Amino acid sequence: MEKIFPQLKGIGIDYKWTGNFLLTYSRMPQFGSFADNIYYLQGYSGHGVTCTHLAGKLLAEALSGHAERFDAFADLTHVTFPGGRILRFRLRRWVRRTTTCAINSQFNPKKIQKHH
Repeated sequence: MEKIFPQLKGIGIDYKWTGNFLLTYSRMPQFGSFADNIYYLQGYSGHGVTCTHLAGKLLAEALSGHAERFDAFADLTHVTFPGGRILRFRLRRWVRRTTTCAINSQFNPKKIQKHH
């Protein structure tokens, strides 16, 4: 981290976030509904911080009876992952292993200190 942001030298990390994200095959978010009162908004492909603001606005519009913009996203075809579940889970396992190896080679967890 200090290689990229040298001005942070000596600054400790108090909190970190890690987790999975939903990468859609088309890289477009998936919006839709299962019923009149069950909606979903998913698959921001790593851009959720910015896209969820728009998604929330479009969902609010749909809930208030103005669903045109929400429907524009909901009408997009949801492309399934090529290879189905078997290849998807194998690829996910491979990505986790390679990502973990890359992260472990760059960062030494013992160097992460908590400042109070």
